[in-house]
Amino acid sequence: MSIPQKMQTLITTTDGKNIDDGSNLNEVLKVQETNIPELQQWEALVEIRYVSLGPADVACLRVQDKNSSPGFDLAGVVVKDKSGKYKEGDRVFGVVYGGLEGTIKNDKIRKQYENNGSFATYAVVHSDMLLRIPENQSFEKAAALPFCTLTAYQALSENFGNWPAQDQKHQPILIVGGSTLVGLSAIQLAHRLGYRVLTITSQNHFDLCKEYGADQCFDFKSNNIERQIRDATQNSLTFAIDAVAQNNSLTAAYKSLGKDGGTIVTLVARDQKEIGQERVEVKLVMRLPTTLWGTEATWHGRDFKPTSNEHSNVKNFLKDFEKWIQEGNYKVLPTKVQGRQGLEGVLEAMEQIRVSRRFSLFSLLFLPSPR
Repeated sequence: MSIPQKMQTLITTTDGKNIDDGSNLNEVLKVQETNIPELQQWEALVEIRYVSLGPADVACLRVQDKNSSPGFDLAGVVVKDKSGKYKEGDRVFGVVYGGLEGTIKNDKIRKQYENNGSFATYAVVHSDMLLRIPENQSFEKAAALPFCTLTAYQALSENFGNWPAQDQKHQPILIVGGSTLVGLSAIQLAHRLGYRVLTITSQNHFDLCKEYGADQCFDFKSNNIERQIRDATQNSLTFAIDAVAQNNSLTAAYKSLGKDGGTIVTLVARDQKEIGQERVEVKLVMRLPTTLWGTEATWHGRDFKPTSNEHSNVKNFLKDFEKWIQEGNYKVLPTKVQGRQGLEGVLEAMEQIRVSRRFSLFSLLFLPSPR
């Protein structure tokens, strides 16, 4: 398979700090011709067939450097591999630094990945973050899996620790925003690990959340939702994930914890002052996906270091995840295929997400070029 020297890439035209809710994404992002990156010994070059987009892709534009490329998820075909794990033509899906490369603390590593988002015709992928697509699964379905699954895994690992995780023996866990993409991923993983899964979501999404493994659903519009959850858990809940990270989602998680307090993992940095009261026995934690690669990161002035054995743990998790996918034992996220193809379709989809200003139930996917 011939490899071109150039590729088409969606590139940021300004620094992330200059981007806000009113920014015109057609001005912020432009399609440019860039060089095919050189491969390191642990990497593979993938020709991209489909990518997925979600709220995280839009939000992370604000932390990107000028002249970098966004995008996390991808599915495509291996055209070259230096790791020895894959061969030319393998159908694969995986995740790259993409929209978080601007958070990498090490200047050398950040420079290496500055134009390596998934919103391009090719991407260089760490072989540990690349998985094979089963023969009976399409590119578009596979592309919707990696980033949300890894975000959910990382949040849950704050509770279970190393992978493989022990059976959680019906320990209660609360997921605020169960119908979001990360929420559905967290529900499915938590159910697989043996948690008793409670979630706060819209009543319209109760059935969807139960399809993914939720044991009990609570309507976010209920006036006494936190009391209902405390009663359902006998006031013993010690772990929650805030998969919404907006409005009063953190307060709902905080007030649902039992008498002994516990840990709340959030997707963005939140301050305990937002809750309006303080409990010393409640810990707020934000995890940044960049550390899954084993790299230190900085987000809005806060430093994030990989936990002990974090990269080796995620390698072990992804081996099991690949097995679940191959065996058909993992439910794919609900997806919506973006009608317009190419990188222009990515811009169109990102604008839909930005304007809606909500956590979509769908990944928007696109085909970089007609096949």
